[in-house]
Amino acid sequence: MRALTRSGTMLAVAGGCVVTGVFALLFFAGAYGLRSEFFSSQRFTDLLYTPKLIDDVLLGNGHLSDWFFWPTPQIFTEIPLYLPIHLLSLSQEWATLAYSAFQGVYTLCLCFWLVRVIAERPLPAPRVLVLLSGLSAIFLTHVDLSVYLPFYHYSSFLFGLVFLGALLVLRTIASWQRTTLILVSMAVVGGLVGSSDFLFVAWILLPIAFIAVFCLFFMRGIRIKSMGVIVTVVVAIVLARVFWSMLEFKMDPVRYTRTGTELIDRLLSDPLAFSKAMALYVWIFIKVQYVNPYRGLAFTMFVLSAIPLSFAPLCRRLDWLDAESQLRLRDFSVIALVVVALNVFGFSHHDQQPERYMVAANYMPVIYVVVVLTLGGAFWSRGRLSTVVGVVLLGFSVVRVDWMDFDLKARPSNGTDVGVLASCLDAYLPQYNAKRGVSDWFQARATTELSRSGLTVVPVHGSSLKPFWWASSRREFSHVYDFALLHEPSRTDSSWGTRDWYYVNRERMIRVNGAPLARTHCGDTEVLVYPPGELRVARKMTNQPRIPVGVFTQVYWRTPDQGFDESRSVKTFIEAELGRDGYYAVDSRPVRLALPKGLGRTVVFRIDAVDVPGFVRVRKPLLVDQASGNGDKSRVVLHRPILDKHFSFNHLRPAVDHSGWWVTASFDSWFLANHAYELPTDESANFEFEYLLDWREAPDATVLTVKR
Repeated sequence: MRALTRSGTMLAVAGGCVVTGVFALLFFAGAYGLRSEFFSSQRFTDLLYTPKLIDDVLLGNGHLSDWFFWPTPQIFTEIPLYLPIHLLSLSQEWATLAYSAFQGVYTLCLCFWLVRVIAERPLPAPRVLVLLSGLSAIFLTHVDLSVYLPFYHYSSFLFGLVFLGALLVLRTIASWQRTTLILVSMAVVGGLVGSSDFLFVAWILLPIAFIAVFCLFFMRGIRIKSMGVIVTVVVAIVLARVFWSMLEFKMDPVRYTRTGTELIDRLLSDPLAFSKAMALYVWIFIKVQYVNPYRGLAFTMFVLSAIPLSFAPLCRRLDWLDAESQLRLRDFSVIALVVVALNVFGFSHHDQQPERYMVAANYMPVIYVVVVLTLGGAFWSRGRLSTVVGVVLLGFSVVRVDWMDFDLKARPSNGTDVGVLASCLDAYLPQYNAKRGVSDWFQARATTELSRSGLTVVPVHGSSLKPFWWASSRREFSHVYDFALLHEPSRTDSSWGTRDWYYVNRERMIRVNGAPLARTHCGDTEVLVYPPGELRVARKMTNQPRIPVGVFTQVYWRTPDQGFDESRSVKTFIEAELGRDGYYAVDSRPVRLALPKGLGRTVVFRIDAVDVPGFVRVRKPLLVDQASGNGDKSRVVLHRPILDKHFSFNHLRPAVDHSGWWVTASFDSWFLANHAYELPTDESANFEFEYLLDWREAPDATVLTVKR
């Protein structure tokens, strides 16, 4: 008898493995069919961030302090889920596809766990797994690309499902020791996940807090637990910001995710406009759910089932569930509705609603439908029929898969295929001993990854030639390089592919470095080769450079009894040039600013020389009275050199070893004439203020400099 039981268990395990394997293979095939999305020049670069971080920090000699992370660093979200696949030493392309399949398997396992949590009694595992796999294969793969795309926030949603399941467990736990353990674990894990992806706060933590606050006021029986959940959420958010700050980040996730107080400010400032915008997006969101029949069916079933099951009296009519399971199903319905509603509400005023930001709102209805239908099938009196249904659904998913030859080299891509580009460079550059190069963001990391000759290519901003440290380690960059890749974009590129922002400016590259030693073309990418170590780009690293690079300068005037304001000022922008030393500079640039007529009175002047940190010098300031007639100018010298006692300075200090230069590290820095100047009283006088401006870019605390 025992042997028979053991045999049955082994058979069930084997069957479960087979079903899970088929499901994983389905996901792999789906991911492979989307390889044009995966391996386009833009997308593939993004996918390489996490593998590169693992290779450098976990498996190499790098340090987290060297890295400039994304606003979503993914340390505690993607890395734990992806690391086992990475350790298999697959090529990055195959590893990406494998991880995509594993995201589907992770989802399947969490759905299985949610079913067990809600039912809380022994279930026929094979039947549940077969039905769950069939339903997931039909519905899950038809929402959008997020479930397939690795490293695009979907892992945060998976951790969110764990949190929602923990809430269901808390619902019926009587032991305060276990309750405290679960709440503390949720706070710590929530802090770690939130520090790695701040979207987790909007997707999961805020909806949980909303539900807990509601229960605190309206459900007496669980007020103490509700208070515990609220405290847990607050602690998790605080820990998220603390952990995030400890990693020496250079960007604020609140700014990049468009979260913070903007939503509340808009609501309070114009509630009517806010409501109209939200209503418009709700309608857009609903229409998106019906882009295909499977997704539309799942959303319809979610609305028609979750709303009535959110009410306890209706949930109690499900006599195939015991009382506690009915309450947990009710709670699950409420949680799913709140998650979807709050995410749609929160992102209705976002400047964009891409798929990766709407994962929780898009996938929560699907997860809910899959879990509820599986629950119904598990307790169906005709259990064998539910198993047959699962097998049929799974088989149907297999049949409709478009199986193709597994040839990654033949994959389609946007622009030059990066693999072909890397092969071309491997064949051409060794004769010039060229190892290090620069390129745009879309080609740099992918070329490095796919090169077989050890090439290292780093991204630079197109127009400024400044090292683009987005999602990179500082150790990847240097001051000198050997070659440059110039990819000419299509004229139809979107704002994410603007010339100035991404694509390397050919004219500026040659103006700074001179004619190349050699040049060739690899597809539509031009390769400029220089003697080893002779190609130079900017020294200062940035992620959002001013285009073009330069400084604003401004002259204010007032009478002795007035204050300085913008109405009595003239402002101009001066473009800087990149020097061979790697820093931008303005050299003795004459600044001429026309002043309004009728200044014939006592005037005090202030010069706001620059608006960015660096070294600055103002020389030979004078006032020009443009006389009519023959065009001659009568010049009125305002003062002697800038160090004259008649001038005071704000947020400026003398530069060490820079005679006549001043250092500014603040936005509000200026030179001020301490005495008033008597100007001609002729109302027709036409004045120009002019001076010579020198400025040198310098390292500062906010924009780091490449180390030699």
